Amino acid sequence: MSVYISPNLTKKKTDYKPSDKITIYLNYYFQGKKLRIPSDVTVLFKDWDKNWKQGRKSDPILKTDQNHVSKNILLKQKLSEVNQIIDRIKLNGQIPVIELVKNNLKNFKKEEVKKTFENLDLIFLLNEYCDYIENEITLRKGYKKSIFTSIKRINEFTQHYNKTLNYNVLVSNIDEEYQKSFLKFYSDKGDQPSTIRKRLKSLVSFVNWCGKQGYTNHKISVIPFNHNFEKEVVYLTREEVLQLYQFEEFNFSNKNHKKHTNEFFYDELKNGKTKTYTNLEVYKDILVFGCGVGCRFGDLISLRLDNYQFSEDRSKGYFVFRMEKSRTGKQVKVPINRLTFEIWKKYSKNKKRTDSIFPRSSSGNLPTNQKMNKQIKEIGKIVGLNRLVSKPKFNVEGKIIKESDTRVPIHSVLSSHIMRRTFIREGIENKIPTHVMMSMSGHSTERVYHQYFSTTSSELDEEGRKLFSLELNHKENKKSYNQVSLENQLLELKSLFEKGLIPEEIYLEKVSRLV
Repeated sequence: MSVYISPNLTKKKTDYKPSDKITIYLNYYFQGKKLRIPSDVTVLFKDWDKNWKQGRKSDPILKTDQNHVSKNILLKQKLSEVNQIIDRIKLNGQIPVIELVKNNLKNFKKEEVKKTFENLDLIFLLNEYCDYIENEITLRKGYKKSIFTSIKRINEFTQHYNKTLNYNVLVSNIDEEYQKSFLKFYSDKGDQPSTIRKRLKSLVSFVNWCGKQGYTNHKISVIPFNHNFEKEVVYLTREEVLQLYQFEEFNFSNKNHKKHTNEFFYDELKNGKTKTYTNLEVYKDILVFGCGVGCRFGDLISLRLDNYQFSEDRSKGYFVFRMEKSRTGKQVKVPINRLTFEIWKKYSKNKKRTDSIFPRSSSGNLPTNQKMNKQIKEIGKIVGLNRLVSKPKFNVEGKIIKESDTRVPIHSVLSSHIMRRTFIREGIENKIPTHVMMSMSGHSTERVYHQYFSTTSSELDEEGRKLFSLELNHKENKKSYNQVSLENQLLELKSLFEKGLIPEEIYLEKVSRLV
């Protein structure tokens, strides 16, 4: 009769990689039978001391595991728990057979389990939470990635906080003082208040999870502080988008491409041949294409040729796809325009409908968002996107961080998200109704939609000059106002026609009515 701690190995030890995760079990042996009891502890194969029994070491988990102290404590507590149950059975004059020990384990009081976990430090439970998130099938991949980033920062701060206080922080120690210290720690590092608040919200979610698991009764809410400041929304103008589209020195077919890059992407065609493009050519086309479709990078890079669909009379074309970040699998339908059609046509020749629109790298991977954000800054610089823009940073007091509001060339702040902002700004410039734009951008609320644009100087100038103009000289200005209105309607119709949003016969009919 004995209880041992051992890893749950499902294959030969020689088949395990150092980075493989293994679960630790307690094994109770009695009269030739074995009861396997999970410990809720996982560890990397390299961090498990395979010889700890022979060496009579006190801890089976090596110090190479950053949470070795907490994990070893938990294993000892579990071991003690099982031995207590065996002793109780014996004190009752019973024989601790496998079945009886198993039943007693099931009836073990939840309060005792809760007490066990309340004595574990915060960093250990943060890692347990990450394991839970990793295995939660209902969460989107992008959302998981965001949580992991926040937990990494919480972990980083907690290690700093532990050293400051000279003891390990528990879940029950997360209070207003902890949050204020967290806020100051990352404010001093230059992180934006909105980013810090996002991480604190993840901290609240973590504490709530601990409560649901029965680890604690502790509850918290995010401390109030200024985090949402008005900023100018940066986007590309129509002229800048065309400037990118018309730049051809990156193209593989251009003999000058070698002075810009030596990296390439490839398309495997139906006829067995391979089509080659430069990496800058592909990233530039993705940027222009995204400005015309308005979706996030994840949705855009997942588009296949079959996502381009014709209307019933085949007079119009649309890109139809489901949003990756939508909890309801929301379908979005965006009319094709001249630029998006030309780019789609460029990459669709001799490919199957199931193929991705954009080509793959030499290793067979689609372009990534990280490389996209890096490369388009260089692309913008070479193409000459030098319009000065301001992207100030704020502290928690709402004051602009020194010199952060100095204007910089727009190419230096380009990221994939500018595609979405440009798409929405283009819609506003062309006076497309809000509900139509929200349908194409996939936004469900106007509150979020309005974060993608701000009032421009030209809008202020154009609309501001209309104030009182009709009252100063009613007859003369009324005629002028009507003339401007007619011109605006004609310009709007022309723009819609050039984008392919209305057919020629309807365009001519509406123009004739107005004129």
